[in-house]
Amino acid sequence: MQYASTIEKRSRRLKTGMARKIRQSEIARISGVSVSTVSRVMNGLPGISAEVREHVQRAAESLGLKLETPLRTIASSVLVLAPMTVLSSHAGQFHTDILSGVSRAAGAAGVSLTCMPLGDTVETESALARADGVILLSVDTRETIEAAQRLAKPVVLLNALANADDDAVDVVLPDNFGGGAKACRFLTELGHDRIACLMHSERETIKERFAGARSILGDGAPCEYVPLSLSVDDLSGKLKALLDRTGFTALLCSNDITAIAAMQALGRLGLSVPGDVSIVGFDDLPPAALSQPPLTTIRIDREALGGAAFRQLLARIENHAEPAMRQILSTELVERHSTAPPAQKAQS
Repeated sequence: MQYASTIEKRSRRLKTGMARKIRQSEIARISGVSVSTVSRVMNGLPGISAEVREHVQRAAESLGLKLETPLRTIASSVLVLAPMTVLSSHAGQFHTDILSGVSRAAGAAGVSLTCMPLGDTVETESALARADGVILLSVDTRETIEAAQRLAKPVVLLNALANADDDAVDVVLPDNFGGGAKACRFLTELGHDRIACLMHSERETIKERFAGARSILGDGAPCEYVPLSLSVDDLSGKLKALLDRTGFTALLCSNDITAIAAMQALGRLGLSVPGDVSIVGFDDLPPAALSQPPLTTIRIDREALGGAAFRQLLARIENHAEPAMRQILSTELVERHSTAPPAQKAQS
């Protein structure tokens, strides 16, 4: 590559004479790329190859001069709106990690970040007026999404589903459908042909996990709704009825907390995991690796999810005219000790 020698020659000419301030246009001239490319590199925005990104960064460093203006995004303030349950002190690790990813990306871009619960309060209206863009975290209601779009400001839906035919809003979410399919494919490959599903929420994102499961199991696969507030005793009763009805040998749970509760409930029924029943969770929260036995689960990179949403919002702030983007981050199966072939097949 001839980038390095070209940068050195051009920067030497610029450094000759009195030290002076420089602009992004000069970095663009030295590196031989457009000003918009320089802006995207320095803001950490997507759409730039690693090679070009490194080349532009090296060009800027070669000048060694004070910049006239900071090389950062045109945005100065971003607002995250989410249901109160997501932002409360009792919120689970899932959303805490997503917000950590958003915060980390905002800090790297030099952008002020405000997180507030949904509501028509004076404080919310004031924050909206100051914000250059809005992230709606785990918001599925059509009314809220449409209200956000009417703000005439860039909006990104994070960990939420818009209508499948809605091309007017950016969406960033994990591959819930693919994760559900991946979990059930794994269980069927172990030899399980009686798989039941436990759903802890009726949010659209959770329903997608079971739509993925049913793409492998068929539409007749049993699915029970078991809210997180359900006691272990009540859950034991539900699982006993489900077991009597279906004879399941494996459970796919919509998140890790439900899966760990199911382990405890099955223990109350005198059943072992994975000897009698295999269990797969979803999310790979820290308790999954510490449960007894350690939980097989579908991993979501939650910080990456938050960072991707923030970067997409910056890209939208920079260019309102681009078509809406739907980013789906892949998931990973983490195999631990809560899954095994069904007992009768393991013995044959």
